[in-house]
Amino acid sequence: MKMYIKEYYPYFILLIIINVSILFISYIDPLVPIHALIYIVLINLFITAIGVGIDFNRKKEFYRSVRKLEKHEEIDYLPSERSAFQQDYFDVLRRLKQEYNKMVEIESSRTKENLDEMTRFIHDLKMPLTTMQLMINDLKEEDRSKILTEWQRLDQKLNEILYLKRLPNIENDLHFEMIKIPDIVNQSIRKLRTICLHKGIGFDIHFNVTEVVSDVKWVTFVIDQLISNAVKYSENNDIEIRTTMADGYVIFSIKDYGRGIKEADIKRIFDAGFTSTSHKNDNQSTGMGLYLAAQASNALEIGIDVESVYGEHTIFAITFPKLNHMTEIRTM
Repeated sequence: MKMYIKEYYPYFILLIIINVSILFISYIDPLVPIHALIYIVLINLFITAIGVGIDFNRKKEFYRSVRKLEKHEEIDYLPSERSAFQQDYFDVLRRLKQEYNKMVEIESSRTKENLDEMTRFIHDLKMPLTTMQLMINDLKEEDRSKILTEWQRLDQKLNEILYLKRLPNIENDLHFEMIKIPDIVNQSIRKLRTICLHKGIGFDIHFNVTEVVSDVKWVTFVIDQLISNAVKYSENNDIEIRTTMADGYVIFSIKDYGRGIKEADIKRIFDAGFTSTSHKNDNQSTGMGLYLAAQASNALEIGIDVESVYGEHTIFAITFPKLNHMTEIRTM
């Protein structure tokens, strides 16, 4: 009703002016009977009220639909046009929707092309990396340790780029199945074996639960990031890895006794590009690893939490959904 009044208020004002002018005639010409003019005004108002009621009834559904319109997909479900104005209005909306869909299609095509090109580029880079690894293994122990550490950093950054490009279409890349956590953890530790030996890092591992339902590729990526992060900031101590069951949820936790995280930084560590407010000269971190891990966890419906005491320890915990919930997702 408010929208209708706003649209036609100039006409209502004009109607008032006309009726006041009719009544004003009796003031300037006493010979014209006032009661006759009142009848005319009342008839005008009555006919106008009927016309406004009929017109508003025809347009109320239109106004209601326009006010509720939130997404461009809803344009197809607008009510049928009842006037030339409504038809023109809906035609404009549909044309804009078609143009929008064309733009989205073009951008999606460009994004896919960029993703495919970047994926090929990364895979092309990984081929010489594999060759380099074989050559590194032939070096002396001291030289091999230093070069292999840098090689692993480079390989990890390439993986981050690859997964960053895959992230927008992660829903199409998920395959839920029963996966074994110990296998993923052992594989991740083997990748970091040289760095761990060089830094004097060991692992204290205990699994109360060994299997969960999730996507093995993306869970592997998340766990790789958390273990790599723990190794990066630890030295000459053990990293504790645990799985427990709590109220039907499987909780995977990693505790390191490295430098820790300041309380002011904890809420920001999952932001893209954030490194640290206390170690600005840290060239090892890009601020993308934990961001990607958090985004992947959201898609997997995995909770990821962090607890830290600066200078003492850091605990990352990921909580897997209940088994019956994941079974529902697999059957959708």
